[in-house]
Amino acid sequence: MTMSTPLKVLAFAAGLAAAFALAFGVGRVVDPDTAPVAEHAGAEHDGAGHDDGADHGGHDEAAGPLHLALTQRSLAPGASVPVSFQVQDAAGRPITSYDVEHEKELHLIVLGTRELTDFQHVHPTRAADGTWTVDLKLSAGTSYRLYADGSTRGEGFVATADVFTTGSHPGPRPVPGPTTTDHVAGFTVELDEADGAATLHVTRGGEPVALEQYLGALGHLVVIRVDDLSYLHVHPEEGTMPVFSVAGLAPGRYRYFFDFKVDGVVHTAAFTHEVGAAASDTMSMGTEEHDDH
Repeated sequence: MTMSTPLKVLAFAAGLAAAFALAFGVGRVVDPDTAPVAEHAGAEHDGAGHDDGADHGGHDEAAGPLHLALTQRSLAPGASVPVSFQVQDAAGRPITSYDVEHEKELHLIVLGTRELTDFQHVHPTRAADGTWTVDLKLSAGTSYRLYADGSTRGEGFVATADVFTTGSHPGPRPVPGPTTTDHVAGFTVELDEADGAATLHVTRGGEPVALEQYLGALGHLVVIRVDDLSYLHVHPEEGTMPVFSVAGLAPGRYRYFFDFKVDGVVHTAAFTHEVGAAASDTMSMGTEEHDDH
């Protein structure tokens, strides 16, 4: 199965080229720990990786892995909370040159770690010094995992960090149980996964819906493993229906987030999916809760 664009993987676990092993990369401004740079599987670049010896503010492999450096880690909740950060190399130098992938220099995925239901896919604005800024909708008393997903000079990366909001929260609820159907904004979205391919069917009133291009594709699929928050962002194969390659996932429970666009509006459908041996133990997994910290 050939993908139209490379899938991005953060720390694939042992036995599957390190498939979905956690790389917890809180930024240097907040914490000195760093996360390894994710590789592009079969990446194709139009010369973006060519090194002519000049300093373009890109990533030098000799400088070590990239990490996400937050300006502030503890934030007040709100409907539009400004969050700023830099993607830095191991020496703390900000990256200021990025490749454009799917119409954007950087894709920021934000996920509330409490029930794994609060999902945002946004695109920050970059200043000349490499500082990215974006407004996020953040609930009180919650932790959020940030995944900065991009490429610089032909090298793909996923840098992660956590932010926390002040205030109180009524307490964690279980991660949603396994399902293959979601209802969002009058649409019914069904997940059909077989032989390493995830096909998403979108209908309205029982009739198939023609999806529009969103960021250069018929949708985007983000996959998060429940037990360690490992990350996968994949784009569909060419065709008239969104079909995503998810082959090679290690056994476990995953949250799938499918962004699609209809009538100029972007919607997100979410599913919980069991892979491999985990599929036979859904009862115990369905009661798992996440501690914010």
